[in-house]
Amino acid sequence: MTFSRRFALFDKVQLEVGENVRAFQELPVTCASSGGGYLWIGDADGFMHCLDSTFSFASFRAHNGGSVRLCHPAPGAESRLLATIGLSRDETTKVVEERLCVWNINKWPLPSKSSSPVCCRNIKTVVSGSGSNLGEVVALEVSSTLDIVILGHAGGMVQLIKGDISSDRHAKRIILYDFKSPVTNLYYVPASSSQPATKKSQVSEFLRGTTGRGSDLALAEIPDNGSVSSAHSNSSGSSMNAYLYAASESKLVSIMLGKKDEPIKSTVLDSFGCQPNCSCIVTNPEKPSQKGLAMAHKEAVYFYDADGRGPCLAIEGTKRAICVYKNYIVSIRHNKIGTSMPNFPDPQSSVSLFEYRNKFVGGDFAIPWAHSIITGFGGLFILCVEDGSKVQIVELIEKDTQSKLDILFARKCFNLAIGIAESDKFGEEELAHIHRRYADHLFNQKQYDLAVKEYIQTIGTVEASYVVLKFLESGLINHLSHYLEVLHKPENITRGSLTKDHTALLLNSYARLDDKERIDAFLERLAGQSNLGKEFYACINVLRRAGYPQQALRLAQITGNRGDAIAVLTEDLKDAPAALREIQSLPFEQALEAVCTHGAFLMQNAPSDTAELLDQLCSNSGGRINAQQFIKIFVNNRVGLMKFLERSIGKSTSKDASMANMVETLLELMLHEASSVAKDPSIQDKEAEISHLHALIMRLLEDPKSTYDEGKALVLCKQRDFIPGCLYIWMKNKQYDQIMEHYVLEDDFGAIMKACEEYGHEAPSLWFEAFKYVSDKPQLGDKLPLILSEIESRNLASPLAIIQFLTSPDKEKCHSLGNVKAYLLGYLESGKERVEANEAKMQRLREETLKNREIARQSQTRVKIFQQQKCAVCTQPLEPPSVHFLCDHSYHKSCYDTYSSDDHLCPECAPLIRNSLVKVNKETKESSSIDSVKLLDELEHTLGLENVNLSTTIGTAIAQGAIAESQSTPKITKFPRVVAPPRIPTPAAPKNPFDDTPVTKVSNLADSGLGGSLSSGFRQPPNQPSASGVSLSIKEPHPSKNPFGDENDEEAAEKNTEETEAYPEYLNPF
Repeated sequence: MTFSRRFALFDKVQLEVGENVRAFQELPVTCASSGGGYLWIGDADGFMHCLDSTFSFASFRAHNGGSVRLCHPAPGAESRLLATIGLSRDETTKVVEERLCVWNINKWPLPSKSSSPVCCRNIKTVVSGSGSNLGEVVALEVSSTLDIVILGHAGGMVQLIKGDISSDRHAKRIILYDFKSPVTNLYYVPASSSQPATKKSQVSEFLRGTTGRGSDLALAEIPDNGSVSSAHSNSSGSSMNAYLYAASESKLVSIMLGKKDEPIKSTVLDSFGCQPNCSCIVTNPEKPSQKGLAMAHKEAVYFYDADGRGPCLAIEGTKRAICVYKNYIVSIRHNKIGTSMPNFPDPQSSVSLFEYRNKFVGGDFAIPWAHSIITGFGGLFILCVEDGSKVQIVELIEKDTQSKLDILFARKCFNLAIGIAESDKFGEEELAHIHRRYADHLFNQKQYDLAVKEYIQTIGTVEASYVVLKFLESGLINHLSHYLEVLHKPENITRGSLTKDHTALLLNSYARLDDKERIDAFLERLAGQSNLGKEFYACINVLRRAGYPQQALRLAQITGNRGDAIAVLTEDLKDAPAALREIQSLPFEQALEAVCTHGAFLMQNAPSDTAELLDQLCSNSGGRINAQQFIKIFVNNRVGLMKFLERSIGKSTSKDASMANMVETLLELMLHEASSVAKDPSIQDKEAEISHLHALIMRLLEDPKSTYDEGKALVLCKQRDFIPGCLYIWMKNKQYDQIMEHYVLEDDFGAIMKACEEYGHEAPSLWFEAFKYVSDKPQLGDKLPLILSEIESRNLASPLAIIQFLTSPDKEKCHSLGNVKAYLLGYLESGKERVEANEAKMQRLREETLKNREIARQSQTRVKIFQQQKCAVCTQPLEPPSVHFLCDHSYHKSCYDTYSSDDHLCPECAPLIRNSLVKVNKETKESSSIDSVKLLDELEHTLGLENVNLSTTIGTAIAQGAIAESQSTPKITKFPRVVAPPRIPTPAAPKNPFDDTPVTKVSNLADSGLGGSLSSGFRQPPNQPSASGVSLSIKEPHPSKNPFGDENDEEAAEKNTEETEAYPEYLNPF
């Protein structure tokens, strides 16, 4: 049978040789060969002609005695040796004999017309006196090792010539085999270290290809009845030695050679032979060391290895030459009908290309006069020789791979497309796209089983969702599940093609098919895999929705999704004990989350075990638990939650935030429960229940082990109007003002006095709050002396503040004068004593000021002798430059500049001067322009009267003092000019070294020393005019360059006294 599938995968092109076309087309061709990028042609005149890839043509005479019978380039791209067989005439004896010549073309300039390559070896083909009639040479083979030439003679002898063919040295000749007919073909295979597995395995594997596609189309197994072995030996040794394929017209043998190239075994591979040029070596491109022989016969092309015949290709027709080009067997066939063998070349010849791995015809061309197949010339060429002298070259150009694939796709030959892509070493991605097109074609043809197989080949390249969508849209759940099963194989998981959605879809497909066995089998396979992720929530959920809770539980356990397993146990299987066991084996955080999620179900179905689990979590929380998390567990079960919290608080020994949260939650629950009981009319013994709850609340608050946020607890007690709790927290936090405010709002004077007596020593202001409470309640006047005595003893308020609170326009709220008479008289008596002490002090200061002025004035006329010998800072002897002060302190100039903070004051005396000035200013502010003694006498006289309104009496006394002051003549106070002791010398005008507050005029009772500043506002603002209406204005005099002043300075100061607004403090050294 012949190949039934034919495609036009090649194009025929007629080549033009160029300028040498006439010389090239008129050659009397006798032989042709190619190799190393050159085309060699021998002619009947003994010339060798060379044509390179650029179509440069050159010739040289190889033999001078006749035609060139055979030519053979040495194998290897770098050998550049050419062996020829022809008749040569000996120049000495003039005898014409057949000789073997080896030409070195490495240094032969091809375009040269006069030069020739070097003949590096020239020997006879037959040695005289050999004793046998070998006949002329009809077959030639050169080894790739360049040390062996094998000749096939017309007499049937196979002769091996051993020796370096690149030099004319001694050669060893060995007869390898003797055929009964002329030798037609010779092929030498060098020794290899690789070993075939079994007989025929190399050729069979190579011919069938890696995919095995199309092996049943034209590949036939021919029985091996024609193989005869002349010696018995195992086949394992044949792979280690070199061997030779030799063919005649009647037999094909393989000859194993020894280490010295002697024949050690000959095997008859077939009982029939072939014509010249009708055999070739077939090399596996994936394993170059595996080489077999292809031999053309009339009905087929047979393949052989060194041990026997292998498979064959059924290619009919008379074949005159074959050759291997890529994956094609190229054959020159005779198309003339008849039994007689036509002449060669034949005008009706054709060239066919058989793709032997995928079993199709890649091209069939009618090429007349086809003579030789040229493959070593950079492509596939056919040499045509018409009438023995007209030469033409036809090139067969293979289409590019994409064009070939398009042709195959158009013919729906996807298997062949895949085979061609694999032969052309296509990448995985390109092959996957071809598989995808093939699968789409099968899917459209409704061959779903085959389509699934092809889609499986695309895994890792084609998006899985593309395949999944096609099957889902067609409802092919069974085929989809088969594809997804393959997608879950480990080799596909490592490609990253699998996602958890695919697993969920596979389980969903099983569920729709109601195939529980396949679900269980898939789970078993999944359990055997390692490094499974935990993102299987969707898959577990699919099984749960499909009604397979046990399988969902199994999947959750396989993938380590403990949370999903607990959800299945509680929500689907309703197995509370198993869920509790699963929770107990979890880490704390996960166990806490599971309890919070499923606690309500567990509490209903296993309350005791659940409560025990909660206790364990609370005891091992380490501060990580929050009582708020358990509220969902006790839905509609407040009593249970309170008992749990009370039990947890009792067992806990920590005082961290978790403890505080539990106490606060329990407190809120108790307060809420007490409020609910108070509002529930159905409860019989309501008071007892409320009292019990309040007692529990107080016990919780007062428990020293309880840790809680007192602010939150206070807010809760206020919201539920639980006053005992508020009072306890206020007392605990020493917020006595809040307690007093509560009693005041409750109008409980007894509780107010009790609070003052209990907490007055810690918070004296409580007595003043009690006074404010009593101030507008005359009925409590008998308690007023006690309160006023406490206020006076603690100096909590001035008499004016007391008077302000006691005076009221409403007579019903005004106390009688007798209630405060003793308090005011005592305070006024002590005030009079202070006024007298202040006047005596002022007189003393005036005298000191006059004395200082006198000293300063005398310093201008008297000589001051400074007798200090050491610096007051460093205590080292004084050396100029130095600085001296009138206070008898002297300094080095450098020490003074370092330690002085003012340029005009002694560093040691400056702090004393500042303190004196501050003290004087303070006492001046406390002084009053009102005649304090007279005012006190008026108040004392008034207070001696009975039944007088307190408000009218105080106002009148103060008004009389103010009016008397305003009617008096303003007295301009002349401040004495006191100057600080200057330093010697003084380079500049004096400067104020202090920034004290200017002396202000004091004109009210509060500033006279009889009372302090109060929040009631009795002290007048400093910028307002005084009550007496007298304003003292002292204008600052212009500074003098002389820091000690002079007589004119004093007169100028007295003259400008009325214009000054403030006393110049920088002139006051104290």
